[in-house]
Amino acid sequence: MIYRFFISLALIFQLFSVEAQQLDCLMAINKVSQDSLVYFVKALSGREAVVINGQSHIIESRFATHLGNIVAADYLKQTLTQYGFLVEDIPFSNSGRNIVAFKNGKVNTKQAYILCAHYDCVGNATMKFQGADDNASGAAALLEAARVLQSVDFPYTLILAFWDEEEVGLLGSKAFAPDGPVGFWDVKATINLDMIGYDGNVDSLAMIHTFPVGNSVSLAQKIMEVNTRYQTDLQTTIKNPGNKSTDHNSFWNVGATAIGLTEDYDKDFNPNWHLWGDSIENMHLPYFTKMSKLAIAAICDITQTGRLTGLKDFPTLDFSIYPNPAFNALTLQLNAAINGTVRIYNVMGKEIFKHSIDITNNVLNLEELPAGYYVLEVKSGDAIVQKSFIKQNQ
Repeated sequence: MIYRFFISLALIFQLFSVEAQQLDCLMAINKVSQDSLVYFVKALSGREAVVINGQSHIIESRFATHLGNIVAADYLKQTLTQYGFLVEDIPFSNSGRNIVAFKNGKVNTKQAYILCAHYDCVGNATMKFQGADDNASGAAALLEAARVLQSVDFPYTLILAFWDEEEVGLLGSKAFAPDGPVGFWDVKATINLDMIGYDGNVDSLAMIHTFPVGNSVSLAQKIMEVNTRYQTDLQTTIKNPGNKSTDHNSFWNVGATAIGLTEDYDKDFNPNWHLWGDSIENMHLPYFTKMSKLAIAAICDITQTGRLTGLKDFPTLDFSIYPNPAFNALTLQLNAAINGTVRIYNVMGKEIFKHSIDITNNVLNLEELPAGYYVLEVKSGDAIVQKSFIKQNQ
C-alpha cells in the first residue's frame, strides 16, 4: 500500500509539473494586453513621451545616427530593469548598442533561448521616420514579454535581445550571433520578430521563416505546434528557405538554430514600409496582439521544456528505471544504445547528478542521496525524457 502510494504521488507530481509549465505560459499570454502593446509602440515611435531617470523625452527617430536611437536604448534598459530582468548594454560600434536582457535559468543557466527584434528604424541625416511596424512592433512584443513573464521561473535562461543598426546591415545581430552559441550562453534557439503588426487583407497569416541549418526547421514546426496548442487564432505558414533580409539570417550564417516570425512578406507586404506612413494608425492591432501572443507563447514553451519538438516526435528515446522506490542503486535501462546525458534533479529543481551514458544498461549509485522524491532526465540531442523516482532509506 505504501509503495503504491509513493508511486502514485510521484506520477501525479510529474504530470502536475508538465501541466504547470504549460499553465505558466497560458497564464502569461492571457496577460498580454493590446493597450500595453500599443503604448510601447507609441513610446518607441515618438507618439508618447517616455520618462527616463525622471526626465521626459520624445523618441523622435530610432535611426542609427539620431539622438532618438540613444534615448530608445536607454528607455529599453530602464523598462527591462523595472520588470526584474538583468540587462547588458553591449556596444559593438561607435554608435551601435545591443540591449540584452536575461532571466537566469533555475536548473541550467548556460542553456538559453532568445526572443529578439531590432529596435532601430530607417532614416537618414535629415529625415525622421516613426518605424511603427518596422520594427517598433517587434520591440514592443519583447517589452510585453518582459512584462508578462517577469514572475515566471524558467529552468533554462530566457534572453530578450534588442538589436541595433539592423537597418544599416544587420550589424547588431551580426556582432552578437558568433558569440551566442560559443560564448557564455549555449543558445539552443532564436526567434526573431521583424514587422508583426500589418495585416492588410485581414487573413491573420503569420509567416515563419526557416532554413535548413541547425534545428531551424524543427523550430519552425514547433511554432506551428505552439500556435495550435495555445489557440492564438493565427494562420501559420512555413517559408523554407525564408527571407534573409533580417536578423535571423545572422544566426543562420553561423550555423545556429533560428527562425523569423513576421507578417506576410509575400502577398500582403506593408505598403508603408520605410515611409513616414509606417505609423500606429496603419497597423492592425488585433493581429499585432495575436502575433505577440504567439511569440511569447513560443519562447515561454521552449524555455520551460528545453524542447524544440514534442515528446511524441522522439519515439526512439525511452527508458525504464527500477526498482522504484529505490534504495542504494537504481537501474536505468534504455530502449537503445545512445550517446547522451543522464541528470537527476531534486524536488527544488536543483541538478544533483550528471553522467554521460552510451550503453543500454546503467546502474546509478544512490548511496549519497537523502531520501526523497527525484526526477531523472535522459537527454540525447534535442530529445529529453524525464521520469520520477523515490529514494528510500533501508
